[in-house]
Amino acid sequence: MALADREWIGRELFAAKGRLMTSLKNWWHPPTPKNEASRTPTPEPHFLRRLFLWMPRRMLHFDFTCPNCPDKSLRSKSVYNRVRLVLDMRDFYYLAVEYLDCNRCNGTFMSWDKGIMDQLPEGVRAQFPVVLTHKYA
Repeated sequence: MALADREWIGRELFAAKGRLMTSLKNWWHPPTPKNEASRTPTPEPHFLRRLFLWMPRRMLHFDFTCPNCPDKSLRSKSVYNRVRLVLDMRDFYYLAVEYLDCNRCNGTFMSWDKGIMDQLPEGVRAQFPVVLTHKYA
């Protein structure tokens, strides 16, 4: 992830170091570049990428069960520390997902995992805009 993208996402998504904002949404858009006549313009603000945040447990209060221990609920461990770069019809954007864990089997799961997505109602699942492949999104 580009440094300029990391900076704006960090300011928008986190209230403090390691603590997410309380009001979350799926799509996050970079700030509009400022038109400062007194400074030499730089290209970076014009090429910032948007972010899609997929955290159904935290944002929709959905209770997932562990795919390995079907009677045990999963806990949210926050946002996974790596984002994926996604290519859509217009441009690239980042995909950040929730990291879930089971305290019984110590299993960890991304919120895009098939076993997690299959637990969501079809209408919620349809909000996830990505078709994931092994290497690319």
